[in-house]
Amino acid sequence: MLDIKFIRQNPEIVKEGCRKKQVDVDINRLLELYEKRREVLQKIENLRHQLNIISSQKPGPSQIEKGQQIKEELKNLERTFRMIEKDFEELMLQVPNLPLPEVPEGKNEKENIVLKTVGKIPKFNFKAKDYLDIAETLDLIDVKRAAKTSGTRFGFLKGGAALLEFALINFSLDTLI
Repeated sequence: MLDIKFIRQNPEIVKEGCRKKQVDVDINRLLELYEKRREVLQKIENLRHQLNIISSQKPGPSQIEKGQQIKEELKNLERTFRMIEKDFEELMLQVPNLPLPEVPEGKNEKENIVLKTVGKIPKFNFKAKDYLDIAETLDLIDVKRAAKTSGTRFGFLKGGAALLEFALINFSLDTLI
């Protein structure tokens, strides 16, 4: 996830990066939400400060009433803040990492340019299957269920594949320790 400070300082670079990655994100809306979020947070902090001042003094009828008004206003502002924060976070999650300037632009995967091939590409006397087809046949990955919860191009590991992943993680941790 990009830092909001970077996005604020370089909105045009971020917009261009989104365009190159063909991701439609409203950066202007993101920046608006960020500013609203800051304003509301500042108001919340000020109201909390006022409430602390009132509670540290001896409460009189006017101060009790003022404290109740501040609490009500604070409650409304916190509700507004949560809504703004939710929208802000959703937009932040849509902003992709930016491509390097030297990365060639393509409309889809077929237009990608192979920069380097390492090793010999094996030639088989049969049609090679895609790893996903093999994994689904062996009931190691569940793409349909994962698509419902996480979107396309994602799969849940099952059975032996999940055990293999945990074994690799454990091996890595043991090696690091």
